[in-house]
Amino acid sequence: MRTFYDILGISRAATQQEILVAYRKRCLETHPDKGGDGRDFMNVRKGYEILSNPEKRRAYDQWVLKKEKDELERKIKEQRAQNEEYSHKNASGYNNTRNNTSGYNSTRHYTSDNKVNSEKKDYSSILIIGVVIILLSLTIYFINSNSNIPDKPLQYKNQDFTTASDKIVIKDIKWLYNELSKYSDIGSYNQFKEELKDSIMAGYYYRDACIRGIEIGSFEDFNIMLGKYIFKDIKWLYNELSKYSEIGSYSQFKEELKDSIMAGYYYRDASIRGIEIGSFEDFNKMLMKENIISKPYQKR
Repeated sequence: MRTFYDILGISRAATQQEILVAYRKRCLETHPDKGGDGRDFMNVRKGYEILSNPEKRRAYDQWVLKKEKDELERKIKEQRAQNEEYSHKNASGYNNTRNNTSGYNSTRHYTSDNKVNSEKKDYSSILIIGVVIILLSLTIYFINSNSNIPDKPLQYKNQDFTTASDKIVIKDIKWLYNELSKYSDIGSYNQFKEELKDSIMAGYYYRDACIRGIEIGSFEDFNIMLGKYIFKDIKWLYNELSKYSEIGSYSQFKEELKDSIMAGYYYRDASIRGIEIGSFEDFNKMLMKENIISKPYQKR
């Protein structure tokens, strides 16, 4: 049977960091915008949702083990039935041959050897399958007993800040970095901020925080947080749009933004792609700040 471990391309003893890395890789490979299959993409997301949660992963591993044990037991029964049928046929051949006085001793010896060999094969198959079941059980036990992931995620009140011992915890990018770092190694803080400039990676971190139970708020709240700490400029917009289509050189892109029609086209394209560019007024401020235009465009 194909498990979520197979879908993500990882072993059953994979760490949370290995699961996260495999999830990001498989998301890029199966994302419909990247030419992937939508069903595969949903299976990847579902697999990560289960395997990244310790309790759900433990229950899933037990379910997989039960299914595999049932399958092995079914194969054992089939093997036994085949061996019994084979033995029955040999026994029938033995009785028929017994009535024939010619070659009686040699035939009896032959059928008896077949019966003994059949019984040996039967016991060998059962022994091998039993060893496989024991190894699978030990693997699941190892995964459950050696996981360093906390059983329950740290919970926060659903508000902008919480007060504990006269200490205010502000929910900003640094706070989010510290919270996510409790579950997996996500690199340095500077690297984390750079990755948040990528809309796909930002979406991954937002979903990861939600799955972990980190009270990050709505996606709009998340974008407000990014707007305070992540500098969105023309170069950033160019890099984001370049992920979806060929738009020429950066210099050509800046020249095209000087035309109101082309600027409106790029703004609409960014909105359709899900690139969090802000309102049309924010877009005008970006263009004016970098001296692309001297006065704001009028939205049509």
